[in-house]
Amino acid sequence: MPVEMDWLVPNTIFVATFVGDISGLEHTDAMKTFIHHLDVATQPVHVIIDWRKVTHQAFLLEVLSTAQTVLRHPNMGWIATVGLNPLTTYWVSAISALVQFRNKAFSSPEAALSFLQSLPVQDFASTDHP
Repeated sequence: MPVEMDWLVPNTIFVATFVGDISGLEHTDAMKTFIHHLDVATQPVHVIIDWRKVTHQAFLLEVLSTAQTVLRHPNMGWIATVGLNPLTTYWVSAISALVQFRNKAFSSPEAALSFLQSLPVQDFASTDHP
């Protein structure tokens, strides 16, 4: 399975681990699953996205429409990424200039989790974007 998704901290921190060759359809389906969790959430949800085991990923334009839905969702908290390649890092920076969202890159899922858990309560549950 190219995408494994589950709650790391129930109803608060979600984790998505991508493995191998990720098609646009697989990436979009994963985001649609996450959107469902955002839709039923009663508070902002943070996500850790682990890209370290990805060998090939879809071109950004294939997933951009669904990604915008995620990024603009009222229950979207922080996005913590692990293992982004330089090209994807560039595109994330470009998109964040157009659609404001909170994201930060980390060297490991553990570092990402530590950051998310260290947020003050008002920041952890805030839906205000930078």
